[in-house]
Amino acid sequence: MDMNRHITFHFYSIIRKISPVLGVFFLTAGLYGGDLWNDAFVEMNTKIDSAQADSLALDSILTDTIVYPGKPLLKSLIIPGWGQYDNKAPLWKILTFASIEIGSILSAYHFTNLGESSQLEYENFADDYWTLEKWYIFTQSHTADLGQYGIKLTGGSHALQLFLLTDSLVNVYGNNFISSNEIDGLYESIANGDVKVVRDHHFYENVGKYNQFTGGWSDVDEYDLIEKAVSDTSIEMLVMTDLKDDYLNMRFDSNQFKLIAKYSVTALMFNHIFAGLEAVLFAQKKSKILQNTKVSLFYNPQNRNGLGGLSLTMVF
Repeated sequence: MDMNRHITFHFYSIIRKISPVLGVFFLTAGLYGGDLWNDAFVEMNTKIDSAQADSLALDSILTDTIVYPGKPLLKSLIIPGWGQYDNKAPLWKILTFASIEIGSILSAYHFTNLGESSQLEYENFADDYWTLEKWYIFTQSHTADLGQYGIKLTGGSHALQLFLLTDSLVNVYGNNFISSNEIDGLYESIANGDVKVVRDHHFYENVGKYNQFTGGWSDVDEYDLIEKAVSDTSIEMLVMTDLKDDYLNMRFDSNQFKLIAKYSVTALMFNHIFAGLEAVLFAQKKSKILQNTKVSLFYNPQNRNGLGGLSLTMVF
């Protein structure tokens, strides 16, 4: 239909260009044929004007009728609501996608900052109240006391990484780093600050999660044994102190903030996808000519959400 439209338009354009020549012809003929030829010339010009106006009207109708979904799809994938605006969709729909976009960005930013600041808070808390020297003393004096509960204070399934600062210690162990399970006989070096615990991600997880590291908290002399149900038939004994309990609560809050930030990023991603799909479907519904438009999702098993991309098919 586009081809027919352009052919019609160009046809009348050609007629318009040669009309002066025809005008001379009709004017000359009018001198000899009277008003009959003049009337014919005026009528021809009127019909040309009418036909050209019809052609422009047809062009306007087709422009309003054919809505190609590829353009609003890309716009909505970039900025949700942009494609809806391009489609001249209702205002509430544009504002909905735009509001979700802004809200998700603000939420992700806010809770990411909260997660990071609270992580720094609990790490500083552990730095202040958990010491390697206190842990060494406790493990040496309480092994038999807690052994009856199956709790290993040393030599457990987990270990801290220690850093040796003096050459004499490095020569003995052959390395700058040793495991906390090799701590026996190093109390003097620990007290002098020649042995430091590596305070990395594993450290901050271990001192709050496992019984064998509870002895490093400064209030460990007032520890309590608490029963925790692991399953319907299994109970785990936890060595807890007030400081350790506060620390665990701080870590929990930080992890929750980060989880909300993660959900916000997920909502942000799906808002782009749904906005793109809606823009295509709305464009297809609005168009009276493009009725064979299909949108589908690519499956990607390597993506945790299973989403690999979008496929857009248009049949003209």
